[in-house]
Amino acid sequence: MLGGVRKEFVAALQEMQFWLRIVQEHAGLIRNGLDPTEERLFREADRLFRELAPLRAEAESLISVWPDKKIGELIERSPAIVGRLRNRE
Repeated sequence: MLGGVRKEFVAALQEMQFWLRIVQEHAGLIRNGLDPTEERLFREADRLFRELAPLRAEAESLISVWPDKKIGELIERSPAIVGRLRNRE
């Protein structure tokens, strides 16, 4: 039973690692592709890129331990940061 739960956490963590990497890469691409006159958008994309770095590092460090509580905390924090990109007008 415990092995199955661990596999589910590992699978969830690997998916989170994938999507955090994708979103961070997209934030970097958006930042780098903006016209220099779009200062506000550049700062926003750069801020998102920088905020995702510690989340990615944390997700990558958790894969080798039994971090059920920490994975849950990371899963709860990630959408708030990523959601800011989606909720911009």
